[in-house]
Amino acid sequence: MSRVRALTTMTLTACMASAVSSCDTPAGGRFPQGGVVSAADASPAADLVPAEGLRLAVGTEKAEYVLGEPVYAMIVLENTGEQTQRVLRELRPEGEVVRIFLTGADGREVLFRPLGYGDHDDTAWIDLAAGDQIGVTASIFFGADGWTFTEPGQYRLTALYTWGGEGLPVRQLRSDTATVVIGPGDQGGTLLTRGDAASLEAGKFLTWQAGDHLELGRELLLGLLDGSRGSVLASHAAFALGRSWGEPFLDYRADEVRPADCAQAASLLDQVAVAVLGTQAQALTEVARARCAAGEGDRAAALDHLARARGAVEGRPELQDLEAQILQYAANLAGGPG
Repeated sequence: MSRVRALTTMTLTACMASAVSSCDTPAGGRFPQGGVVSAADASPAADLVPAEGLRLAVGTEKAEYVLGEPVYAMIVLENTGEQTQRVLRELRPEGEVVRIFLTGADGREVLFRPLGYGDHDDTAWIDLAAGDQIGVTASIFFGADGWTFTEPGQYRLTALYTWGGEGLPVRQLRSDTATVVIGPGDQGGTLLTRGDAASLEAGKFLTWQAGDHLELGRELLLGLLDGSRGSVLASHAAFALGRSWGEPFLDYRADEVRPADCAQAASLLDQVAVAVLGTQAQALTEVARARCAAGEGDRAAALDHLARARGAVEGRPELQDLEAQILQYAANLAGGPG
């Protein structure tokens, strides 16, 4: 049998790309998290057995993107058998339970390494009933190695799910291969992916949709709003910048919180051609507007934005976490005082 490191007692560094709240960053973030433990603390090697009665699917929302455009992988695990199965629900690459491999024109298969790693504990175990699905949406356009897609071309995408513990053997499940095409786009894409300091900061900002400390990256993204006005990249830049202004930001350098500026947020979000964004970003645009409306005391408008956000993600297993957060936010808002 193959030998792999068991994932039984895994506790990993924290940086989960949450939908309504984001992860911590090296110099600041929305909601800092703690608990940094080396992956080397995992259990000793264990026998690996193939998984049965489960199907892992990976793909992207569009078949073709332009250079520099954020690309998200949709990862869905389905119980195709007749019995309930005990599985780990953490499907994001940050959890190291699912690993994503990309193959470009040169034929080399490369492991995508996310910007950080996420904690999970026993609560990550769930019983997946026959016919049920769980899923996540994971950013794969930028990671620890910088920009993933640095030139136009066709790329193949595969996901590998490895899990064990709770008396279960270590099992492994591989997805079918999906294909994504990166088109040349315009000069903005070349500037975003060129690999200098501003490019790398811009990639982080687009991934986190926050980061006041990423000054060079923010300047580059603001430049796209002028130089590539009306383009796909300009809409993604306006979305990320607008969402960042819609929430407070804790800047560790200055040890202070920059409050939300909803006027700035609205000005930027108004520049977004929402149709070119992915479904998750479309929903998060509505969430950002809802937060600002709530902050201004317009509860009815906030709930209306949240209803539109939920309508965008409803029934999508890869967006179920975002849907749950939207529902919770709406319930809290509806039941609040005043």
